[in-house]
Order: sequence, then C-alpha cells, then structure tokens
Amino acid sequence: MYWMRHGRRMPSRPRTEKFSDQAELFAKKVRAARVKKGYSQLKLSEKSGVSYRQVQNIERNANNVRPRPGAPQPANPKLDLIYALADALDVTVSYLVDPERPLEPTSR
Repeated sequence: MYWMRHGRRMPSRPRTEKFSDQAELFAKKVRAARVKKGYSQLKLSEKSGVSYRQVQNIERNANNVRPRPGAPQPANPKLDLIYALADALDVTVSYLVDPERPLEPTSR
C-alpha cells in the first residue's frame, strides 16, 4: 500500500493489532466522556472546533481512508485534535490516549 507525499509515492506504515485495540479504546473514552458531560456529538463539535463528521468518525473508530473498498481504517486523529477534544470534555489527554487508564463509567 502506498500514499502520496509531496508528489512522491511513500510506503504506508502497517498498523498493528495493538494500534487497533488502542484506537478502539480511545473511541470508547471519547464517547463516554461526551455522554458524561451530556453533550451531543454536535455540541462536542461546537465546543472543540472539531468537525461533526470527525467526531462521528472518532466515536465509530473509523476514518475516511479506505485501502480497499468497504474496509475503513481505525481512527487516527492528530495530536491537536486530541488536545481539542480533551479540553472540550474536561478530561486529560493522558486519560484519552493511555491504554493503562481504564474507561471511566458514564452516569447515563
């Protein structure tokens, strides 16, 4: 699999199963923190400055890159997006990304 960068083909980095598991946990933590705050996806989008579609993709643990038809890749948000979500949700970045920190239960 290749992707383009500055007009040159670059080999893609393979994702490990560990990455997929951590991306799934990140998605669950974002959703749990959003629900705990009582925010809809649209409200989180407005508070964080992250697009509504991106919030949906993160919570579904998917992105729009498809190496083959019908096979979405796990969400892979940039660091600035993670900080924006953490700030809007009043949680720490480490809570969202550290796989050793357990998922906090929601009140709903």
